[in-house]
Amino acid sequence: MRLLWDNEIDDDDFTLTASTEAANFPATKLQDMRLSSQWRTTQITAEAIVIDAGTGNTITATAAAIVSHNLTNGATIKIQGNATDSWGSPTLDETFTWDADLMVEFFNSAAFRFWRFSFADAGNTESFLRVGRIFLGTYLQVDEEPMRDFSEEQLDSTRTLYSPTGQAYSDEGVLLRQYAVVFSFLSQTEKDNFQTMFADIKRAKSLILLIDENLTAELPELYCIIDSHSGYQNVSALVYSVGVTFREIK
Repeated sequence: MRLLWDNEIDDDDFTLTASTEAANFPATKLQDMRLSSQWRTTQITAEAIVIDAGTGNTITATAAAIVSHNLTNGATIKIQGNATDSWGSPTLDETFTWDADLMVEFFNSAAFRFWRFSFADAGNTESFLRVGRIFLGTYLQVDEEPMRDFSEEQLDSTRTLYSPTGQAYSDEGVLLRQYAVVFSFLSQTEKDNFQTMFADIKRAKSLILLIDENLTAELPELYCIIDSHSGYQNVSALVYSVGVTFREIK
């Protein structure tokens, strides 16, 4: 399992600069965890978001992600890293594998002052590109195999009211995935890492969950929040159990 939670994009000390921005859709929208809040371009080729950590600073990352977009499967989508704001031949240059909903790219740990998400989608039939959220940072790896003890549920956000005569009035919602995972044998280090993560994001900030990074076709990546977090149970000496529920958000 991998948990992408420490998103450097949200650091107010770092600067996000877009190649182009449509009116009312600036790059800062990418720091809003609501996917309806979007960055939009004014063109569909040679578009980019550059992240600058500032003089004397670097951002260390092992993963990048793009959530909610209108990019087509013919697009060239990259995450790049470099010591300077020059992109002719960057030190790190990785291409995303396209997905219609959520794309994640893993790479060897690297630290740069400048990072760039680049987009070229000449075949896009819309007049702009849009992205709801991006992630750049490291991830929490949990080596315990969670697939032995988790449940998947589809939640319906529809709201229905009933009249005194039994008539139903509904505001149709959407279906959302939810995973309830029990980690039965966490080591002390894994417990400490979980506590660090939860202390930072609590039930308020978004993360990306990969139940199994090798089975994303069967268990797709999930953009979510932690909906519930039980207390830690001591199973044996320095071995712990905890239940965590991850709820999809839009």
